[in-house]
Amino acid sequence: MPRAKIDKRAVAEAYLEECRAQGKWLSLANFERTPRGYNHRTLESLFNDVQALRDLASKVHLERKGDPLKYLSPHKNRTAEAKAKRAEKAGYLKEEPETIYDFETARNKLNEILQFTGPTKSIRPSNLGKDIKIGIAGCFHCPHHSEQNLVEGVEWMKSQGVNLFIVAGDLIDALSVTHAGFKKNIRAHQYVSLKDELALAKAVLDYLSGSFDSVIVLRGNHPDRVRKWITERLGPELLWIVQQNMNILSLIVKDFPNVTLHELYDQNGSDISWVYQIGDLRVCHAELGSSIEGRSTVTLDQLFQEWESTLAHILERPYNVLVECHTHSAAMFPLNNGSKYLIEAGCMCKEPQYGLEGRPRYKHPQQNAMTYMVQHDGITDFNSIRMYVFKGMQ
Repeated sequence: MPRAKIDKRAVAEAYLEECRAQGKWLSLANFERTPRGYNHRTLESLFNDVQALRDLASKVHLERKGDPLKYLSPHKNRTAEAKAKRAEKAGYLKEEPETIYDFETARNKLNEILQFTGPTKSIRPSNLGKDIKIGIAGCFHCPHHSEQNLVEGVEWMKSQGVNLFIVAGDLIDALSVTHAGFKKNIRAHQYVSLKDELALAKAVLDYLSGSFDSVIVLRGNHPDRVRKWITERLGPELLWIVQQNMNILSLIVKDFPNVTLHELYDQNGSDISWVYQIGDLRVCHAELGSSIEGRSTVTLDQLFQEWESTLAHILERPYNVLVECHTHSAAMFPLNNGSKYLIEAGCMCKEPQYGLEGRPRYKHPQQNAMTYMVQHDGITDFNSIRMYVFKGMQ
């Protein structure tokens, strides 16, 4: 006698009732073991998988217009549904909250509260005309600055009619907060507190402020040691408390109306204050080192070629003259058939103790120098560029 054909709908109805009774969706194996179940071979012959059976059972349920199912819908992810239920139980919002501010407005308001610095650009002093005579010197490292050379160089710059003077970083040495590798080499008579360093640096700024129409000051890596010292001890989670005083030179620059402490930030708030640009002149204090004169400036030039598109919205235009001041070495040379000029600007300090130890850090003595050039309407005259070189460090 032939077997009666099993109706898929009847199986789905039996599966639906069993699931309703147990309050959950059953697997094929579990359904097979229930009183209403069918054997495994029958179920496999009717349905490709358990999802097909659940789909038909849901359809039967909807046709009956019965009460909502007590178990999960086959069309929903069990994990997502469970998370939603837990969130609802915990009192979380299930729907997207109403938007009060758009992203930009909200970010700006938060930055305002935290005094976060947004993108900025190099500032051109407003009291300068189209023709600018520029003097550049860096690495004073007060209190180890070459005072006699400073006076000689400034007086020469004044005789040339310089109206903008750029301090290209490291106005102070910050010896008292430097790391042990350098601090261990100092002698008792060389130690100066940070407070005394700032007092001497302020005297230097007073002299420069009275000598030139405008003075721009770049921070450099040595003054930045103060920030690093504070960060290490205070911890990044509390830095917002002292954020406005993290540039230690701000304490002395504020007293001189014609002296500007240069600060530069990109669109993400990253500090790139080691770069200053006016017209086609870019002055830098990048932490690049080499015992070969000029190599650091060449390396920096190559770096800028890679990053130019990223920095274009901040620095506004390409440079023709690049001045680097960090290595305490001096060199200057044109490139690219006279289309670019690279300068390594020397320093204005005496030889440091660590340069004269039994294992000297410097392979050759450093060079005191200042750099002079003329700009007309933002374009530097290459033939006006001159380096005023000092013999000795006095």
